[in-house]
Amino acid sequence: MQAWLVNGAIRNGEGKELYQLTAMHKRRGLKVLFQTNHLTTEAKKELLTSVLQGDESDLARNTTLTCEASIPDAANKAAVWKEITDPQSTLSAKQRQAQMAGFYALDQLDLCRPYFAKYYEVLPQMEAQHGYKYFNFFASAMLPTDEIDDSHIVALANIKSRVPDTNKVFMNLLQDNIEVLLRCKNVRAYSEEQD
Repeated sequence: MQAWLVNGAIRNGEGKELYQLTAMHKRRGLKVLFQTNHLTTEAKKELLTSVLQGDESDLARNTTLTCEASIPDAANKAAVWKEITDPQSTLSAKQRQAQMAGFYALDQLDLCRPYFAKYYEVLPQMEAQHGYKYFNFFASAMLPTDEIDDSHIVALANIKSRVPDTNKVFMNLLQDNIEVLLRCKNVRAYSEEQD
């Protein structure tokens, strides 16, 4: 896949071009590779630089932010978390959304697990300190669905119980997230029964 991204084309064993990759294909390929543990961080960064060389578009910059957020390093995860939860961030909402897209990775569950509890801790402050669109994106994108514990559902229910009746939007969002967690948990339980 690395060669495909660098060359911009999928080739067969004889070197014949089978398919020309678009810029969108390259960006998606980078995001996939950054979430895996198949390459070192240095190799990933070199690949990112090589593939996006000369592309100064917002899409390329956001791809870089997504990829960098995927780097499996505890200090990196902490810095990204601080950036996406900071109401004084100098990054735009779209740039922080790009970071959120790369934050959770299944291969990095041990690095991401501490942020599951932090999500529930910061959710009320996020609602108070950020605009609706950004908060709504954060609440959905950062909802920890990779590993669901009953305490997560209880945490959302506790937050919901403290929301004033006049804030129906926040209450509805919390209820939606509770339902998402319950559905994910039920689907996983059913899948495990079938195995």
